[in-house]
Amino acid sequence: MLFKELDSSDLAKTREVWEQKLDAFEEQMENVRPSRYWSALDAAAGRISGSLEARQFGLFEGGNEHASALVALLYIDKRPEPYLKIREIRLAPELSNEVNVDLSIFRKASDAIAAIIGKVLELSETGEFQAEIVKLYGDTAVEMQMFAHFVNSADSLQANWGLKISSHGHWLQFEKKSVE
Repeated sequence: MLFKELDSSDLAKTREVWEQKLDAFEEQMENVRPSRYWSALDAAAGRISGSLEARQFGLFEGGNEHASALVALLYIDKRPEPYLKIREIRLAPELSNEVNVDLSIFRKASDAIAAIIGKVLELSETGEFQAEIVKLYGDTAVEMQMFAHFVNSADSLQANWGLKISSHGHWLQFEKKSVE
């Protein structure tokens, strides 16, 4: 999986594919809420143009030219501990639990979110985004279930990776410094 900052060409390809999928899903199902996707795509355009403060990243799978997830990142240079916020993750329509309730789709969505978390933790090790704390906002059922899993695995993650995990409502926090 490739995680990279989006440009307008990446977003145009993603918008085209997502719109086609949304149109097909809307014809087949009543419970699809395309406004969530339109607003995510529009906000991504704002981030790419610089009119919104966060930066826009995307997760690309299997050599696709379109993103399977849109990710809004905001670096907060608050001293003494700068942190990185994942303000939004919007998975592609076919990975949404409002479109699919299939367990295999849930696994794919979980894998995508886990990959995003891993990539952002890696990114937080580099110069421009270097931070000891990474905060992740979640508002979907898949995200909230993953948050619960991370919190339940907190002791193991801290012992094996040195990460302190905590949950604060819709926010999941990863803290990399040693905790006694």
